[in-house]
Amino acid sequence: MKDQGNPQERLESFSRSELSRQENQEVVLRLLAGASRDGNAADAAENAWGRKRAASPAAGRYDEAFQQVARTLEGEQERVARERRAAPGQWSFLENHPQQRRLIMVRNDRRLQSWGLYDLLLARSIELAERAPAEALDLADLALNIAGCLDPEQYGTERLADFRAAALASLGNARRLNGDLVGSRMAFQQARLNLEFGTGDLLEEANLTSLLAHLLCDLGEYQKASQALDRATALYRRTGDPRVPDLELPQSVREVEKRKGAGMA
Repeated sequence: MKDQGNPQERLESFSRSELSRQENQEVVLRLLAGASRDGNAADAAENAWGRKRAASPAAGRYDEAFQQVARTLEGEQERVARERRAAPGQWSFLENHPQQRRLIMVRNDRRLQSWGLYDLLLARSIELAERAPAEALDLADLALNIAGCLDPEQYGTERLADFRAAALASLGNARRLNGDLVGSRMAFQQARLNLEFGTGDLLEEANLTSLLAHLLCDLGEYQKASQALDRATALYRRTGDPRVPDLELPQSVREVEKRKGAGMA
């Protein structure tokens, strides 16, 4: 997995045109992800550029190019906002159809191939997993199919790999809760493979590892489950996320792992 580094340093390097094309694309995508939450991505980019321009008059020759980037970001922010606004209505329309018809529709209707709808379906799948696993399974499958239709030129191949990994992780968890442990393991394996080709987002890895620990526990592979649980906890701490994986393992397994960690086993 690739280290993302300090986000502010990445933005400063972006403003100095020091990043590769692939790295520039990654910065833009992360700004867009921030735009979906607070709408300030273009402002952040412009502010970073303004500081560098004030410190170095020579940077002025890049002014026009960077302003074009800022305008592009503003346009992308608006597109993301439109997709978010449209997603509830799109799901309301899809919800009235059987799952197989839904799958055909999202594969063939470009209007339904949007990040906004993908994100809504994935969030609902996660929310419903425990109390309505069959519905969560359908939603995760829809999200996965939409992720497979998104334009790599628009989102970048690495970010799309992250999207697929997140959908596959949700699919794997829903399969587990529906009693399909073999199918669940296959989905988690595919999710892991997609993460290897993704952006290196540690939070995505933490989420996947946490869900995998539950599957390993259900399979009776308690020591592997304990190791996955510890790994997920460490990853959440590294990202500053307050979540702690919720999984009860047999006390005997935890004691064995504790002794190993202390060099006593």
